[in-house]
Formats: sequence, structure tokens, C-alpha cells
Amino acid sequence: MNIFVTGLTGAVGSYLADHLVKTNFEVYALISKPEKLAPEVKAAKNIHLVMGTLETISEHKDIIFKCESILHLATNWVDRNDDDNSVNRKQTLEMLSYVNPKIIEKIIIFSTASVLGRGNQLLPEANQYGTGYIKSKYDLYVTLKDHPLHNKIITLFPTMVLSGDSKHQYSHIGEGLKTARSFIKWARFISIEGSFHFIHADDIAKITLYLLTHEATQTDYVLGNPATTLDALVNETAKYYGYKVFIKIPIFIDFILFLAKILGKKVEPYSKFCMEYKHFIYTVVDSKSFGLTSNYDTWTKVLDSIESH
Repeated sequence: MNIFVTGLTGAVGSYLADHLVKTNFEVYALISKPEKLAPEVKAAKNIHLVMGTLETISEHKDIIFKCESILHLATNWVDRNDDDNSVNRKQTLEMLSYVNPKIIEKIIIFSTASVLGRGNQLLPEANQYGTGYIKSKYDLYVTLKDHPLHNKIITLFPTMVLSGDSKHQYSHIGEGLKTARSFIKWARFISIEGSFHFIHADDIAKITLYLLTHEATQTDYVLGNPATTLDALVNETAKYYGYKVFIKIPIFIDFILFLAKILGKKVEPYSKFCMEYKHFIYTVVDSKSFGLTSNYDTWTKVLDSIESH
């Protein structure tokens, strides 16, 4: 199988690359910074580097046309989401226009759980208040539902993504967790209401490869381990680093907004909405849902991986 892949140097992509080099697929990876690839990935005979970006995707239409599958992980975190500048929406649709509908088997596209609300339904406030990145993902998902290739498309909605070590790229949250030991001694005394899911990039990579090679039973999958609370993770992190939790001071949203106003700090509409929404809980799948093993399915295992590097 010929596969066209974007985003192989990102947080999830760097783990996906580990799995792709072990397959017999011919992988054509759109790359702009090959130095971010692990040496064994660059040396793999089945990984073919396609130098470029989504903005120059038209230069590679002949390669896309011969591929039976597309794995689209690349994203622009500062997407402006307008007709002239939307990498996440406009360039994705352009890439799909070069697909050969006669041979294409699967198109797996990464979105974000930020565009969804409870019941895994689209969240109007994400489109109303969200950043350009979130709005572009929202608009792309809506557009793809009426796309000529919609019956070939699987959309993945990762929740909070954790990743990073000496061989793999750190996600934003993974980068922050490297300093967990220093901030947890103070954070353990604060209680903020909130629920969410997390999932490690390696598990996302395993699920992606599984869906590529097996029959999919859904068109949309929200990826995450069972929901947890912010308090639970703070307590577990404190225990991991040897700190005890004696008391907790509840911090309410109204107080945070009042404090921001006093300090002259602007709270963006989307940030305010998230603080008020509080519980980002979905119907999720994880590695176990597909009979796969996971090395990072608990918070302690995630902290172990960070401390070991």
C-alpha cells in the first residue's frame, strides 16, 4: 500500500513513525524539517521524504494521486481560518482534490476534541468563541461531511495529548509536565472543578495504524482514556513526587475572572467559556477498545516516562 502522510515530525507523528517503519507500506511523508525525524526513520527504506508543506501541496499531486491511503496529522496552531490563509481547512481540501477516487481506500484526518461537546456533538461555542485553529477544525469537519469522498474519511478527535522524550516530540502539555516536580508543591493546595480525558501520543499512533489496517465501525472517534478530574491528577502527581495533600483551597471561576480584571488581564471569550463549561467529557475509545496494549494508560505511567528522560 502507498500511503501519503503529513505531520510525521509532530507530537503524534513522531510516535507513528516508529510503527510505520515496521510495516511493508510505502510511506510518502510530507516533511519541511527532516532534522526532526529520528535517524532510524530517515534511514528506513520504506519511508520516502517529500519535501514541502501544505501550502505547497500542489507540487506533490502526482504522489498523492497514486496513494491508496492518506494519514493527515499536520496542523497549523495559529490558523487564521479565512479563505486565503486557512492551512487546516483550505489546504486540506486542496490535498484531497488530488486523491484518485478510484483507488483511495481510507483517509484518516486528525481534528480536535475541542470542537465537540457532550454526546460527541459539535459544540457551537467552539465555532463562536474558538481560536482560528479551533474554528478551522470545526469548519473542516462540517465541510467534509458533504465531501465527495466522505465515505472514505475517518476523523479522529484526540483529547488532551501527552507526549515527548529524547526520541519523540513533546506536545504542549508534555512540555509543561517536565516542570511538574517544581510546581506541584504549590498546586497541591488548590482545588479547581473540572473534568477531562487524556491520551498518550503513542496510543494515538497505535489506534491510527489499527484503523488503517482494519475495518472501521465508525466514521468519528474521540480518543482518550476514561475521564478524570483536575483534582485527581494533582493529587496523583503530588503523591508521585512524595508530597502529601492535607488541605485544598477551592478556587472558583468568578474569583479568577475578578482577579484578572483587577490585574488588568484580558480573559479571551473562549477561555472564559472553557472555565464555565468545566467538564469536557466524551464517549471515548482508547487502545484497549481495539485490543491493543498501552504503555501510558495511567497518569503514573505518563509521569514515569517523563522522569526516565
